[in-house]
Amino acid sequence: MNLFDILRLECIATGVELADKSAALRAIAGLSKKSHLLRDVDEAEILDGFERREELGTTGFGDGIAIPHCRLEGVSDFVVGIVTVPSGVDFEAMDGGDVRLIVFIVAPARETNEHLRVLSAISQVLRIPGAVEEILSETDPEAVRESFLRYARDEVDTKG
Repeated sequence: MNLFDILRLECIATGVELADKSAALRAIAGLSKKSHLLRDVDEAEILDGFERREELGTTGFGDGIAIPHCRLEGVSDFVVGIVTVPSGVDFEAMDGGDVRLIVFIVAPARETNEHLRVLSAISQVLRIPGAVEEILSETDPEAVRESFLRYARDEVDTKG
């Protein structure tokens, strides 16, 4: 699987102001619906998927980053998007800090192993020194996509 293919330009938003975690989850559910791959999936179902995952524990990992994700029936391929929140949002992150970068994943329910590999690949990109700062400095969705992918490995190995 290729991160270049699953990071959807239409699912990237910059400079978003969010009141709280609940607003953030609503925003990413709405943004994910911009992908044609989710046209037959109800936005409320996507939001419910994100909320159910958050009930298991926060996806606000710290250092200003959250990676909310869910797996849903009726989804045929991965939808990955990015939201930049310059002023930060309380996402109940593990370190207690505000989140400024949200990278979200909507995955097919049957793709458990691939889902974990995509999550791992995104985490690896965001741990590269300078990557988060560069992504946050961009104000255009296409530039955000290019910055993120510059740090990504070309392929996510889903075979092993």
